[in-house]
Amino acid sequence: VVKGPNSYQPALLNRYNQRIQQELFLSTQKHSRELRGPFLYHLGSADQNWNPLYGPNHSGKALRSALCLYAFHALNNCWEKALPAAIAIELLHNFSLIHDDIQDHDTERRHRKTLWTITGQPKALLTGSAMHAVAYLNLLDLNNRGINAEKVLMTSQLLFKTSLDMIKGQVLDLQFEQSVQIDRYRYLEMIDFKTGSLISCSLTVGALLGTDQKSTIKAFSQYGLHLGRVFQLRDDILGIWGQSNVTGKSTSNDILRKKKSFPIIYAIEECTPKDRKVLLRIYNKEALGKQDLDIVMEILERNRSKNKTEEFIKLEALSAIEQLNLMRIDHWALKEGKDLVEFLVSREY
Repeated sequence: VVKGPNSYQPALLNRYNQRIQQELFLSTQKHSRELRGPFLYHLGSADQNWNPLYGPNHSGKALRSALCLYAFHALNNCWEKALPAAIAIELLHNFSLIHDDIQDHDTERRHRKTLWTITGQPKALLTGSAMHAVAYLNLLDLNNRGINAEKVLMTSQLLFKTSLDMIKGQVLDLQFEQSVQIDRYRYLEMIDFKTGSLISCSLTVGALLGTDQKSTIKAFSQYGLHLGRVFQLRDDILGIWGQSNVTGKSTSNDILRKKKSFPIIYAIEECTPKDRKVLLRIYNKEALGKQDLDIVMEILERNRSKNKTEEFIKLEALSAIEQLNLMRIDHWALKEGKDLVEFLVSREY
């Protein structure tokens, strides 16, 4: 997997990644080249002509699918049984990325062109929609892995609900771009839908398939919700202060697109009346330019928005670890869950 410098990955991600990539590749082989090519390109396993890439590729972290397998593995030895659910979750995540890139007009992801810039928006939309359908088809393979029908149905219901939550979060995010009357609590609610729902769902599904103990399933779910906040708030920092050669995405787009990420909302809430007036004037413009970007960055710096966002991340990280400590899981699973939190708090990509 091609990453930027200092691309350490915790054991939780490394253990399952190769198998996840293999299964993702296999899940595309049942479909026509017209679908398979764009699928593989977006997943990082094909070039712009839809030819497979061998060796290092441009796949993502596969965080959500790894979390599903981790939760199941923490409760059972044979984690491969949960693979169909993990792959369904990864496809669901990537469906959302394809559509997000179109809605946000992002031209780069994972150090290369986004799918829609190659195929055009209509074909990319269809590819994303097809990936959404393939995710649910893949989920049905749980029946062939010894998972009983009731749990397969419960997993399907949870994924359908999560799909709706993700879309609700995306709708709110788009609405926030056109509004300046947003507080940090409304923002956290939005990211719980947009980002936290699938991360929480990934862990909930793994736990649901691995145990009948409701308290354990709930703890994994809550761990995921806090993990989702850590992930998104760190993403907000990288979207403004990250290095594009490491993140694989433009780092000025968040401000130029007038996205109300946490550092921006914090600054609007906490800055001086003079700075607030300037920020609101800029964010009420039809389009922002380089000078606007520089002014916004200066105001963020004056109000220590980056530092305050990092403080919120640490609070959510502590809450995630509290949920881990409630679980009756082996020491290795507890350690790896904590290591993942530490990684997400300070990740650079």
